[in-house]
Amino acid sequence: MINKETLPLRRTIRHESRWWRLKQNRADGCGGFGLTEVVVSSLILMIVLTVVLRSQLDSAKRSEQSAELNQIQDKIRQDLNLLRQEALGWQCEPGTACTGKAADLDTPMRYDTSHCSSDEPLADFPVKSSILMDSGNIKIERRIDIINRQLDITYIGTSRGKTITNNASLVPQAMYWCS
Repeated sequence: MINKETLPLRRTIRHESRWWRLKQNRADGCGGFGLTEVVVSSLILMIVLTVVLRSQLDSAKRSEQSAELNQIQDKIRQDLNLLRQEALGWQCEPGTACTGKAADLDTPMRYDTSHCSSDEPLADFPVKSSILMDSGNIKIERRIDIINRQLDITYIGTSRGKTITNNASLVPQAMYWCS
């Protein structure tokens, strides 16, 4: 028979013995985490790993895309330098400094001026519009428009949906010899 006075004592004894058993199990190494704790901690670990891996992949993708855009810029710079050299030597008379030869450096520059009387003096400029590069993910197109006495050059480079546009104007040296 359980009376009201012994009930709180029984609860205390039961609670203390349970606490003592848990303490013993943990001290013996038989305790550990419950299934719920293990599942929750595993889920948290998987989420953290997924976020870290995704950020690493995004970083690698951005690095690759940046390298491709830099490659486009380099190719445009190289081509523009070649066009400048071509514009300097266009209509140059042989044996003068504008040829770029070491033997001719002491001779003043002279240009043929026969193109000056033409309606389109730059019509026979040797460089035209073209596609500079079309490989893999990179495409670079060069457009040359002749406006008045200058060349308006537009480069359009694309890589994985990103577009780079670069504009330049170039006046060949021979055009300055026209009066």
